[in-house]
Amino acid sequence: MNQILDLIQGKSQPNIYQFPLDISAEELSKLCQNYNCQLFYFDGSTINNKADFLKTASTVMNLPEYFGYNWDAWQDCLTDLSWFEASSYLLVYDQWQNFAENYPNDWQILQDIFSEAIAYWLKRNKRFYVLLVNP
Repeated sequence: MNQILDLIQGKSQPNIYQFPLDISAEELSKLCQNYNCQLFYFDGSTINNKADFLKTASTVMNLPEYFGYNWDAWQDCLTDLSWFEASSYLLVYDQWQNFAENYPNDWQILQDIFSEAIAYWLKRNKRFYVLLVNP
């Protein structure tokens, strides 16, 4: 619980983290609301490839209608988020290993986009965290 609290409270440097999540998604959502942290929770059990990921991203993040379902469009939206006013952002990706193992090239692109988004928001004095949940 301390690790996730450090992210939500802004005590940790924005980055991509990997650790087990020891609270439910519902509890995490409530905790994020208390700290004005926008939570994006990805259930990886339904994500098997790039197309699944982008479809899930569109739903989870309420992406605009113009979202183009490709990596460039995903990056553009991830560095906008004007439809979510929050002091920080937390993207939690549970059960990510299937995508990472079966599509390593797409997984690397996604990791790069996460890193670029973290740097983008840091320059704008906002925290953006990615948590890859370990079992």
